[in-house]
Amino acid sequence: MSALGTPRKAIAALLWTLVVAGALWSADRLLLGRRVPTGWVSAPSLAAVPSHAGRVIVPLFVPEYLGWPPEEILVRERPSAGWWVGLREGTGPVRLWMGMGAMPPPAPVATFEACLTGERPGCPDAWRALSLERDEGVLYVLTDLDAKTAAWLVEGLERTPVGGR
Repeated sequence: MSALGTPRKAIAALLWTLVVAGALWSADRLLLGRRVPTGWVSAPSLAAVPSHAGRVIVPLFVPEYLGWPPEEILVRERPSAGWWVGLREGTGPVRLWMGMGAMPPPAPVATFEACLTGERPGCPDAWRALSLERDEGVLYVLTDLDAKTAAWLVEGLERTPVGGR
């Protein structure tokens, strides 16, 4: 015989424990809402970017050799909202980062923080930073693409409505 008596009592105790745990978890989510991670986290797709992080701006022009939609998507809701997307040429390294939000940028973009602050000696060779003031805030573009292609991209971003094309 078990400490609880019969196997029936043990099953009832287990079920009661599960019901109480479920009720407590539900009350926690109801009162406190969903858990929001602090810092930069990866998002599986553009559709998965939380609205609190801001709406990702989809450029009107993206060079054919860069993949869209982006595979590299980083978002932050706390302590301040922001998003960054990285575009690759095939399976190579990211050739273009585009994002909004307060500093510091996410770890993969931190390599280019000197570009964002205008410190040319700390900016990797061939990389340039462009920025664009929009109603939603400052949009940053970091790229090693040629100046003409980068200018076309930024020009398209100026005309892109919030949330897409």
